[in-house]
This record gives sequence, C-alpha cells and structure tokens, in this order.
Amino acid sequence: MKKIILFLTMLLCSITLLSCSNDKGEEIVETGISKDSVKILAIGNSFSDNAMSYLYPILEAFGAKEIVLGNMYIGGCSVERHYNNLNNKSKSYTYRKNTTGTFVNTNSVDLDTALLDEEWDYITFQQASDFSGVLDSYDVNKLNALTSWAKNNALNKEVQIGWHMTWAYQANSNHAAFPKYNKDQMYMYQSIVACVQQSIDSNSSFDFVIPAGTAVQNARTSYVGDALTADGYHLNTLGEYIIGLTWVLKITGWNIETFNKELVPSQFKLYTDMIIESAMNAVKRPYKITNSEYLEKPKFEIDLSKYELLDWQPTLGFWNSSASSSFVSVDAIANQFVSSGKRFTKEDIPVGSIIMIEEGYGYRPDAWNTETGKSTVARPNNVTTEYIEVDEAWWGTYTYRAFNVFKSPNRTDMTSLVQETGTKLKIYIPKK
Repeated sequence: MKKIILFLTMLLCSITLLSCSNDKGEEIVETGISKDSVKILAIGNSFSDNAMSYLYPILEAFGAKEIVLGNMYIGGCSVERHYNNLNNKSKSYTYRKNTTGTFVNTNSVDLDTALLDEEWDYITFQQASDFSGVLDSYDVNKLNALTSWAKNNALNKEVQIGWHMTWAYQANSNHAAFPKYNKDQMYMYQSIVACVQQSIDSNSSFDFVIPAGTAVQNARTSYVGDALTADGYHLNTLGEYIIGLTWVLKITGWNIETFNKELVPSQFKLYTDMIIESAMNAVKRPYKITNSEYLEKPKFEIDLSKYELLDWQPTLGFWNSSASSSFVSVDAIANQFVSSGKRFTKEDIPVGSIIMIEEGYGYRPDAWNTETGKSTVARPNNVTTEYIEVDEAWWGTYTYRAFNVFKSPNRTDMTSLVQETGTKLKIYIPKK
C-alpha cells in the first residue's frame, strides 16, 4: 500500500501546475513550461523596462533556447491610460523587442500590433508607480477589459496573464508621488501589497502575480540596504537583476538548481547568493518581507598595479543615444550630469576593464550601434553598482559607449562640481 501511495505521489508531482514539497518542506511549483521557447510581453512603463533589463540573460542561464521579450512602453503609463489607448487604438507606445539579447525600439505602435506580433506565452500588466498603492486606481472593469482583450485576441490561446507588483520608492526619494504615501517606504510597500491582494488576487482574470516589490524589499534587509535605485524610484542594475530573477522563477516555476551561476554577469557575481535569496523568498512568500541572512557586504579587491586609469574628460551635459543630436549641453536638466568628453570604442575600453562608481553617485553607460545619429537599440539603464568588469556582453552589438554621471538617488546641479565629479567614476584599463 505504501508503495502505491509513493508511486501516486510521484506521478501527481509531475503533473502541470501541481504544488509539491521538497525535503525542507518548502513548496515547489512545477509549471511544465518548456525551456525550448519562452515569449513574454509586458504592457507597462519604465518599471517594466527595469523588470525586463536582464530577463534575456537570466532565461539563458536557465537553459532557455528561443527567447522573445516585448515591452510596450510609455513612461509613467497607468492602467487607465492603457485602457484608453486600447479603446482608441492609440499608436503611442514604443515597442521594445528583444530576440537576440538586445532590445530594439519601434515607435508609434498600438497594443493590437504588439499582441499579434508573436504567440506570447505570458502577458503582464502593472499599475503606474504613482498609483500602485492607491486602491481606487485598480478599476475592475478596466482591468477585466484589458485581460479579456489579451486572452480573446492572443495568437496563443493558452496564454497566461500576470500582474507585475512593483516596488516602493527609496526612503529618501524625491518622487512627486511619494507624499501620497507619507514619504514612508514601508507604508508604500504595504499599500501596494494591500491593493494587489484585494484587486488582483481576487480577480480570476489573472493567472499569477510577480512579487517584484517584495523581492526588492527583501534585498533591502541585506547588506545592500536601501541602495537599489538609481534615482530614488527606478531600479539600478542590481535591483533589475533581482526582479528579473523573480520574474523568471515566478512565471516558469523552474528549479533554481538549474540556474547556471557561471552565466551571471561579472558585476553581480559578488551578490549572487543574496540575489537568489531575495527572489526565492519573494516567490515563496509574495506579500511578506523575509529578512536576509546576508548582512555582511562581500569584499571586492582589485590589483591596481595591473591597470591604467582612463581620463574620461569630465564635461557638463549629457549624452543621449536615442536623439539625433547625441550630446546635450543646453537643456533643463543638462546641469545635472557630468559626462565623458567623448564616446569610447571597444579598443578604448577593452574587455577586462573595471568600471567603479563611488557611493552616492550613478551613471548611464550610454551606447550606440551606429557611427552617427541616434542608435537603433534601447539605451542602457542607469548603474549605481559599485563595480563592473567589462565583458563581451557589456559591449554586445554596441560600437560606441559614453558616460553620464549624476548624484544618486536625487540629482542636483553639478555646474560647480565638474572636476570633483570627475573623481567619482573610475575606469581602469588593463595594462598591455
């Protein structure tokens, strides 16, 4: 009899969407999703940009073969605006698509076009961060209209619809919406959780919730502290990697044991254990903060005798690879950036170089795949991670890169601080 029960238990554990437990008593959810092809479409804003920044390499590290990512982007876009755009057939989105490891932008795209572009396995929605903890903004009729449209019109009739639960701002953020939450990070986080539990969990239109906000809050209890944003609200690269892993673990249910840590980008290798802990705990307990066991910051050591310091020629203003005029020196926010006086090639900054930024500062490593004019690929996001080792993936398909340095998380006038700021970013080139 015991053998029969054991056999049935093993059989049931192999069935799609059934939850079982490992030898630690922790719940494991096997979705049965193939690693041959994974196609995800996000309908969101800059926070979905954050979420998808490292999805491609993370999926590769799990062994996925064909990967297609899409992000329908409008800055600060809310559920209400997505709903209105759908009804109005508005071509107001930038469609960011990634099939090779690099996002390529197409402007003036409507929702129907993106939906029918691929046989998406998953489609996610989210609320704008301003309203993510405001219950009245979760209009059930508009949510249901969006999910019904997606399910009824998707090429893949088995498509799953998910909700991206976003994160609370950094505690000292100057975001204009922060006063709605009493400028209190924990209050904002709890408000987001309450909204998702009341408006999304109870809504059968959604198949899953990605607890990105909880993953971020988990990581904030580690040695990283409250240093996961680049500007007080958008995530820095470390924060992006944490929620990218959270997305993959939640959506696919894949076992973390199949995650190839050797493929973690060099800038995150010191943080790997904390990253995995934060993401896994969020998936296990999506609406409860789990304190980190990693309280001591790993040490990064570099033998500077093997490197030369690059003079990156600090200059007031900023580079913008998405504009025809690449360098902006006269602008409402130009004085908030100290940038490199030139664009650099792979010969200038070869693989093996080390880029370090001082705490309290960040930079955007802007990039072009064209010699002149604006780039055809999406701009890299902001970086506040202490160090990055330049590898082949950092260069990717880019031909040129440049740097915009800023105060983090809250930007200030850098007009009189150009030379001082020039010492905050250090680029070490291997000696020949």
